[in-house]
Amino acid sequence: MKTQSFVNTLNASQNPSPWKIGGTQNNGYPILVVAPYVKTITATNVSGNSATINGIVESGDETINSQGFRYKKYGTATYSNVSVNGTNISSSISCDPLSGYLFQVFAITASGTYYGEELSFTTTSTGIEDVEQLKHVAYPNPATTEINIPNVLNNDRITHLRVFNCNGQLIKEELLDKTLEKITINVSAYQKGIYYYQINSYSGKFIVE
Repeated sequence: MKTQSFVNTLNASQNPSPWKIGGTQNNGYPILVVAPYVKTITATNVSGNSATINGIVESGDETINSQGFRYKKYGTATYSNVSVNGTNISSSISCDPLSGYLFQVFAITASGTYYGEELSFTTTSTGIEDVEQLKHVAYPNPATTEINIPNVLNNDRITHLRVFNCNGQLIKEELLDKTLEKITINVSAYQKGIYYYQINSYSGKFIVE
């Protein structure tokens, strides 16, 4: 029971690992690791091009080697990381207007990486109102059966449509003819809630009731 192989069996490939060799703490027998406390807090100061993401990090049994936030824009696969020290932590990040973002707190110890709850926010317009962006506003919004999106392009060869749910999961992807005047999405089978769409480099959101 005092071997690393026994501890590995207890952990069963969990990450972070809840067990470690106790050493002098438990006469060499395995002990449960008290994890750091990590909590993601609602974003503040959300504008058209920035937002402040917030959280709490408190150490447990192990030294925290790194901590901060990770965040990404809806529809992207890769997170951006920002390191922030302290207990009550905040960071101002740059954003695109009229876009949805996911973010969460993290803390890394020798046992692994601990994450807080993943929260989201949606940026506003820049105040100037991107004219090209407004050409793609969905209607009717909210809707129950169909959503229409004007198909206004800047000499793009094809229209690449993607739709995401509020958790950032891709639920629809389609390549369409650029000559279409509008894109119609059947939402009758969608669950009620907020959805985000991207048309090539443009993005927006709609609500299903």
